[in-house]
Parts: sequence; structure tokens; C-alpha cells
Amino acid sequence: MNRTVPLLSSLRARMTMGFTAWFTLVASLAWVLFLFWSRDMARRDVQERVHAAAWLVAHEWENDAAARHAAKAISEAKEDMRLDNVALFIVDGSGRVLGTNRISALTLPEMRRHGWLIVEQPARNATIIAGMDWQATEAVLHRQALLVLLAMSLVIGAGGIATWFLVGRTLRPIGVLAEEANSASADPLHARLRAPSGDTEVQHLVGTLNGFLERFQESTRAREQFYAAAAHELRTPLAVLSGSIELALSRPRAAPDYAETLRDLQRETKRLIALAEGLLTLNRLQTLFPDEESETVDITEQSQRILATLQPIIKERGLRLSEDWATEAAETFAPPSHVAMLLRNLIENAVKYAPAGGTVRVRTLLENGGIRLTVYNEYKDAHTLPFARIYDPFFRADPSRSAETGGNGLGLAICRRLADAHGWELRHAPVENGVVVDADLPISKNG
Repeated sequence: MNRTVPLLSSLRARMTMGFTAWFTLVASLAWVLFLFWSRDMARRDVQERVHAAAWLVAHEWENDAAARHAAKAISEAKEDMRLDNVALFIVDGSGRVLGTNRISALTLPEMRRHGWLIVEQPARNATIIAGMDWQATEAVLHRQALLVLLAMSLVIGAGGIATWFLVGRTLRPIGVLAEEANSASADPLHARLRAPSGDTEVQHLVGTLNGFLERFQESTRAREQFYAAAAHELRTPLAVLSGSIELALSRPRAAPDYAETLRDLQRETKRLIALAEGLLTLNRLQTLFPDEESETVDITEQSQRILATLQPIIKERGLRLSEDWATEAAETFAPPSHVAMLLRNLIENAVKYAPAGGTVRVRTLLENGGIRLTVYNEYKDAHTLPFARIYDPFFRADPSRSAETGGNGLGLAICRRLADAHGWELRHAPVENGVVVDADLPISKNG
């Protein structure tokens, strides 16, 4: 669809207008300087000619002093240089004109009134007066200035037209690229742009755009996988709820049976609520990171509180808990809820996935100018875990234990998103007979 583009919104038009304006300014300045220079040079030339003419006539007059023949002195001077435009007068002491070359009908007083450039050269018993019509010279200069101005205008116009076509040719690859991108928008998940020219700048632009498209496509595919996995995760508890309700309604049952069914429904409902909350949290972190007030948070204190809430599970499963806390204040500056979410997910995962009677170790220490939280849990065959996928949404190391642990596979995905957003370091690695995770957070500068 063609749209009328405002003139000033066009880069081509702005560049052409800018170049033309700049060239006009420079040319105008040069023209003004030329006017002053040419006028000065012309005035000097006239002055030199008038002075030279007066001196030559005076020289001839003095050489011919015995005869004192004015016409002869003027005639001798004309043989030495061209004096066609120089008016010459030989005047005696009383002001009487002894001789003149009569190139103008004007008298000497009239020449003075009409702006002639007059020079007087003293000579023996007389004064030599030479003059030129400066107004005539200025008229010639005026015509020359107009011709230069006309030529300059033609050059500026031609330069503007040439600039318009040159800029258009330079920007043509961008237009071709825009058309190709517009055509590719119908299938953005498989779009690839080709460089319309071999220019380095265009190649760099196309590479940048293709990189953006690749990241967009990867993000879109990841989101599609996330939605598909979310739908699958939601379908399971919903199917259990629907099946339990249908079974309960299929025939009359005793009160204890209904109570058992309600307990199953309650368990699945809680699982569904936890899953929905996890999905909402992850989506909120992925799309619009919450702008929450940062505060000084003690990592050791937060970890101890989380372990206190997990004591019933630790005792029920007979886990051996080892705690090693930093002797100095392990304080970071961040949103408290984000820190709590990170610590809870990491510590809760260790407690859930350690085998019954296994070992869990939690430690905080200060090193390299930061705070490190280390969480270890015993886990058989830890080296077989796909650590590259451990932060994927809905990933479970042992799907068969999902019902037992109550996990929904979103905890570590949330941890990764929080770490990326705040610049925290998060690493999972297998160790002998277990898995260890290190979370590095900066020390609070307010502490």
C-alpha cells in the first residue's frame, strides 16, 4: 500500500536538502568574498593605471620642459602604455588646462562629482591630473558578479539533483531490504534476509537483522514449547479431578468413600493452584519484570528461615542436614521476594530430591567480593542428569517422583530467570554421589 511520505521524514530528502543548504552557504560565502576581492583588485588596478599614467605624462612633460608642449607630452605617454580609458589633464598654476586627451566630454569638476578616481602628479610649472571612471568599472564588476551568481545557482541546482540521485542510489539497498523484510513477515519463523548489496554497512545491517530474527524465532519456539508443556501439565490434574468426580458420581457411596474422594480432589486442586501460581510467576518474570523495591537482605538469615519451614519434611524423610554459615554478614541488595524465591526453590529442591535418609548441605560464605550460597543434595547417578536442560520449564530429573515431591518443574526455571535479570551467577554441577548448586550474589554496598 503506497503512502504519502512527508518530505522532512525522508532521509533522502533531508540529506539532499542538508547538502544543498551547506553547499549554498559555502558558495554564498565564497561569492561575497569574491565580490570584495574583485572590487579591491579592480580598484587597485585602476589606481595603479591612473598613477602610472600621471607619472608618465609628468615625466614626458619635464623632459620637454623647454617646449612645454602639452599635446606632445600626452602623445609621448600614450606610446608607453594604453591610456584609452584614462583621462589626462595638464593644468598650470592658475588652474588653466594646458592640454587634455579628451576621452570624456566631462570637465574636470564634473568628473570629480561623478565619482571618477582622480590622481594629481606635480610637475615643473604644472600639475598632471589623471582619472578613470570608477562607476563604469563598478558596472563591469556588477555584471561579473551577476554572471558568477547565475553560474553558482546552476551549479547548486545541478549539485542538488546529483545529490538526490546519489543518495537515492546509496539508500536503495535499504528500500530493497525493507521490501524483503515486509514480504518475509508472512512467515517470520522461517524468514531470512539476503543482503541486496555487497557494501560492508549493508552486510552488517543484514547480519544484525538476521541475528534478531533468529533470537525471535528461538524465543517463539521456546514459548510454543512452554505453552504446549503448560497445557500438558494442566491437563493431568484436571483429568484426575474430572475422573475422581465422575467416579464419585457413578453410584451412591458411603461417607468415608466420599471423604477419600474429596481428599484426592483437594490434593489435586492444591497441585493445580501451585502450578497456576508457578506459571503466573514465570510469565510475569519473562514478559514484564516486576519493578520491586530493593532492600538489604541477609542470605544466611533467609536460608535459615527456609530450612526452619522445611524441618517437618526433613524429619519425615530422615535427611541428614549439614549447615555451614558465613561468620560475617552475608548481605545483598535486591528485592526481598526475589531473593526468597531463589533461595526457597534451590533449598526446597535439594530437600525434595535427596533420597530418604540422604544428606543435604547448605552453606554461605563470602569470597571474591561476593556472597556464595552452596546447596548440595545426595543423588544417585548425578552424572547422568541432562544439566543443559535443568533450567527448562517443566523439566523433572525423575518424573516418576513428581507425585511424591509435589514439584511442577518450574522452580529452577524461575531461579534462572531471576538470576539473569539481576546478574546473579547460578551453576548446577554433578559431584560424587550428588548434585551441587552455587548461587553467587553481590555484597550489599549499603551494608
